[in-house]
Amino acid sequence: MNYPAAMFWMNFTLAVINLVGVIYVWWTNKEKVTAAKFDELKAHINTVEGSVKKIEVEVQHRPDCQYHGEFERRLDKLHGGINKVEGRLEGIGTSLDLIQQHLLNGGR
Repeated sequence: MNYPAAMFWMNFTLAVINLVGVIYVWWTNKEKVTAAKFDELKAHINTVEGSVKKIEVEVQHRPDCQYHGEFERRLDKLHGGINKVEGRLEGIGTSLDLIQQHLLNGGR
């Protein structure tokens, strides 16, 4: 029997077994860390979902604002005034364009 060759193959086999063991331990530890992070993330998501549901309930059951109707009316009035000003400015712009065109044509 060739003892040096047997020793080589035995060392090689042990090295492969050790390498497989190291890879297995690394992989399982990585999976544990990943699973822990996902569990932490799920817990955080559940907390946020609970907070959102509480806020939704509070918004649905909030009392009516006594000033809200008046505020809407004032905004509508302001919006109407802005529309008037916008229309007036468009008319002025059109008039200026006509005057400019008249002057470019030499007053004809």
